[in-house]
Amino acid sequence: MVVGLIWNGRGLNKPEKLNAMGKLIRETHADLVGFSESKKESFSNAQIKSIDPNNDFTWNWMPAIGTAGGILVGIKQDDFKIISVDILQFSVACLIKDKKDGRVWRFITVYGAAYDNLKLEVINELHNTMEAWLGPTIIGGDFNLVRSSEEKNTGSVNLHWVTLFNDWVNKYALIELKNYTRKFTWANNQDNLVMANIDKIFISTCWEHFFPAVQIKALPRVGSDHTP
Repeated sequence: MVVGLIWNGRGLNKPEKLNAMGKLIRETHADLVGFSESKKESFSNAQIKSIDPNNDFTWNWMPAIGTAGGILVGIKQDDFKIISVDILQFSVACLIKDKKDGRVWRFITVYGAAYDNLKLEVINELHNTMEAWLGPTIIGGDFNLVRSSEEKNTGSVNLHWVTLFNDWVNKYALIELKNYTRKFTWANNQDNLVMANIDKIFISTCWEHFFPAVQIKALPRVGSDHTP
């Protein structure tokens, strides 16, 4: 069994957040970790050690711009060999080989821009990433996009971005793994409450052949307005 942990934890720029991330990795027995919105340009050896004290993972990251964005990805060394890593503007794509069965597939972590003026760039990158390798793929993270008005409690969505996002899903015949325990994965925690399902995981049909019993589970929301 392979366990993945994907979460927008809203920053790894404080020691307590690094420790909390490490604790969550150990509690979930994660083999693959995709952390979006790290808000860090780089990670020191000491900071990585606070997350991964036993050096179980190989870590790669997309730097934040100042304190905006950033992605941290960990691949468990005993289980997987990393063939290649592509660090792009909104995603980190790892092509990995399972050391037990020899199967090769991609693990992609996404952090999509929250601002409309960058959303077309996000969607274009999603297309380019899928075109780059058409083999088995799992891609997840905070897309900052929804697929219908039902995925936002207010029902107010930008239909242009909804259409383009769904066009991407349909073009590559991606399957969205549904979270049946939580309708919304993010909340603004304000008096004027806004909730949305913007944290998503998609798989290609050939990846599903590798893992036909795949399922996802929402964890308690701690220290972030996003659900792991």
